[in-house]
Amino acid sequence: MNTIKKTISKSIGLFIDISCERGYIGVSKGDFILSQKFLYNIIKQSNFLSNIIDKCLLAADIKYHSLQFICVGNGPGSFIGTRTAISYAKGLCFGLGLSLFSINTLKALATSIDVDENKKCVVITDAKCEEHFILEFIKSNNIIKFIGNIQILSKNSIKNFCETKDIIIGYSFTQKLKYLKKSKIFINGPNGNGMIQVLKNKQKYNANNELYTCKPNYYRYPYI
Repeated sequence: MNTIKKTISKSIGLFIDISCERGYIGVSKGDFILSQKFLYNIIKQSNFLSNIIDKCLLAADIKYHSLQFICVGNGPGSFIGTRTAISYAKGLCFGLGLSLFSINTLKALATSIDVDENKKCVVITDAKCEEHFILEFIKSNNIIKFIGNIQILSKNSIKNFCETKDIIIGYSFTQKLKYLKKSKIFINGPNGNGMIQVLKNKQKYNANNELYTCKPNYYRYPYI
């Protein structure tokens, strides 16, 4: 299964991320998206995940046995959505003998948007409980470089933090940053191109099958 490292640019893959407000299911061949579906009611539609994947594969004219890998977003984001996606992806990989890869959802969000060169950017997503996940990045020579690790900020800290940024990307910060004079791009979930790019970048350094090691990245424990 590890031979996927050499053939990822030509492989047929299934991409799943339901960590955000908008979920994503896509079928790809190399860099090309063959079919895709966006999910807007994650909690409800995660119950029908198998049916949605069936429809996506049918639209791409791809059979389950033709898949070579599955890539899943491992958060941070919805606890239920992230767990559901990873559990389902592992089940498919075990059953079909596929390789499993995971990618960071915030990195996929950042890469889903084309931003100007050399601008200070930040991805912000809802972490619930009046907190936000944030990840800084900058695009230089057409390459996205992430700065530091994912942080968690309270809603009262977001405005001051964003004062020093040029571009703000993500969701659930509309009201808090309403009057901030910055470029704001509202995207409530990653797209296929963003997920493919993050996977390709990851595989430059690590292409090991994550079937036994993939787990959700919560970045904090869920509140009970």
